[in-house]
Amino acid sequence: MLSANQLIADGAFTIFMINYSSLVQIVTPDEILGRVNSCLMFSGRVAALVGSLVGGVLATALGLRAPLYIGALGTMLAAVMLLGVPEKIAPASQRLAEAVE
Repeated sequence: MLSANQLIADGAFTIFMINYSSLVQIVTPDEILGRVNSCLMFSGRVAALVGSLVGGVLATALGLRAPLYIGALGTMLAAVMLLGVPEKIAPASQRLAEAVE
C-alpha cells in the first residue's frame, strides 16, 4: 500500500512542481525572481514545521486520528477555496501559452 502511494504521489508531485515553478517564473519579474523563490521556499518550510508541531500537540491531546481528520478537512477546504483562483491567474496562463508558442 505504501509503495503504491509512493509511485502515484511522487509522479503527481513532480508534475505539480514543474507547473508551479513555471507559473512562478512567468508571473514574477526577472529582477526579483530569486527573492520570490526564496520567500516561497522559506514559507513552505515554516508551514511544514508549524504543521508538525500542531499535529503533535493535537495527537497528544486528542489521539492519533484527530490530526488526520483535521488535516483532511483542511485539504478539502483549501480545494474549495481554489475554485475561484483560475480567473485571477488567467493573464499568467495566457502569457505561458504565448511563451510556449
